[in-house]
Amino acid sequence: MAAIIGTSGYSYEDWRGSFYPADLGKEDFLRFYAMFFHFVELDFSYYRMPDARGLIRMAESVPSDFLFSLKVHRSLTHEGGADWPARAGEFLAAVGARPFRDKLAAVLLQFPFGFRYTDPNRVYLGELTEALGGLPLVLEFRNAEWQRQSVTEEAARRSLAIAAVDVPALDGLPRPGGDGTTFGSPGFDAAASGGRSGLSYLRFHGRNAAAWWDGDAAGRYSWLYSDAELEEWRPRVLQEEGRAKTLLVAFNNHQGGNAVRNARRFKEILDEGRPRLSLGE
Repeated sequence: MAAIIGTSGYSYEDWRGSFYPADLGKEDFLRFYAMFFHFVELDFSYYRMPDARGLIRMAESVPSDFLFSLKVHRSLTHEGGADWPARAGEFLAAVGARPFRDKLAAVLLQFPFGFRYTDPNRVYLGELTEALGGLPLVLEFRNAEWQRQSVTEEAARRSLAIAAVDVPALDGLPRPGGDGTTFGSPGFDAAASGGRSGLSYLRFHGRNAAAWWDGDAAGRYSWLYSDAELEEWRPRVLQEEGRAKTLLVAFNNHQGGNAVRNARRFKEILDEGRPRLSLGE
């Protein structure tokens, strides 16, 4: 399965001029975006709980083969609290309605650096993924403590995917290729096919080491990847294309339209690395 490449978010005002026409209404951003990409990672749902009507409108504005991933609300990954089961129920109710559910390729649980590998956190993670069972769940750990074989094996047992991440090479952050971020994480139960489906996920966050700890979110992800940096991932992604049924690649370096530029360029780099068939083969 060829990698499906997109961006994290799409409704950025600073993409006007570099991607969106200057006079395009914001209500038409997604429709325009879908002319160039077949996948988007929705991150608004981290800041506010999604509602079914809004997600349905989004699904109805894109082509039938367009895919979404949806980040879970921060109350489930960052804030905690005794009412988390109720919040999980709200999230489930929002994403379950068709046609959005038919276009939902992944649900991303992005945990902060402070979510460490502890017994209480392991118990909570198990309970949370159980509560969200039935969804195509992807775990993203920002703390390298989770980058261990036992976590990979438990994810396999629970049919959870683990996102691979490209982040600065800083102490404490996951490193590509470790046990917790390898591609080939197990798939999820795909009701449509009645069987087990392979889901893999790669997120590019940029390598802005200077702003990662001390900057705001905008500065942290302010990065334009060079071709050399993107090419580092080409062999792994091409290899994973032969294993995964769904391989999603999301660029989160959205400042100034960098995500769009890098997403388009990475697609070209992957295409250049694929074998070409001669006429008659």
